[in-house]
Amino acid sequence: MKFTTKPWVVPPFLVTEGAARLSVGSSAGSRRHVAGSIARADPEEFAEAVPRDDLPGPIASFVRRAAPSRQRAPVAIRIRQRGEMRFSPQGKWQALTAVQVVAVHEPGFVWRASCRMAPLMTAQVIDSYVRGEGRLEARLFRWVQVAHADGPETAKSELMRYLAELPWAPDAIRYNRLLRWRSVDDRTFEVSADSVGGEARVRLMLDEQGDIVGMRADDRPRIERGKAVPGKWFGVFSDYQELSGYRIPARGEVGWDLKAGQFVYWRGEIVAFEVG
Repeated sequence: MKFTTKPWVVPPFLVTEGAARLSVGSSAGSRRHVAGSIARADPEEFAEAVPRDDLPGPIASFVRRAAPSRQRAPVAIRIRQRGEMRFSPQGKWQALTAVQVVAVHEPGFVWRASCRMAPLMTAQVIDSYVRGEGRLEARLFRWVQVAHADGPETAKSELMRYLAELPWAPDAIRYNRLLRWRSVDDRTFEVSADSVGGEARVRLMLDEQGDIVGMRADDRPRIERGKAVPGKWFGVFSDYQELSGYRIPARGEVGWDLKAGQFVYWRGEIVAFEVG
């Protein structure tokens, strides 16, 4: 993982537990990265895509309840989030807003967010997985770059994020044939895909009603003392609601399992959901 920072301004979360999750890039390179990513897909190319028929039964049932049947397969999903983050286990929660575009037919997403760090100081970051490349770029005031991460470990980390957030993109479960599914037990299912940094694997957990309510991974790369190390990662999904005809979890939280205990560093809600 190539990770560079300017220590005189970089917030602690970017070099410790929260490295791959914060927030919106606005450099020309970042804009090109976004413009050439999810939006590049031609809707006609996937219009006649056939839903998968090889999903584990409980996962297929989840998709049938979560996503309406459609005559044309969508290309991407656009999500607006409102939430908050903290940069250490005892840190203060900071409000953020975010927009995320998620690819349906191949692994890919672009997450753009803005987080107020202090009065008159806003952090903006782009977090993405596009065409097999993972990237994190953090800026202050939109033009001062304070952190940048790419390379094989970042690619694996961002692909794991795509897999973990599939409950917010049920059409990707239905149509994405690059994903591999394996039953762990009656309520736990592993979904995996290949990256240049190695195989990415995430476990999704269902409750008695068949809703996906949890996520776990054992080896998501994170930054610790400037180096990428495997970390135990978890998430929680809750408050299922109908948005734009889809039944998805409206709330979620994400964190790391540390030696000192669980550290939840992001929690938020979905405020808008669009399919196209």
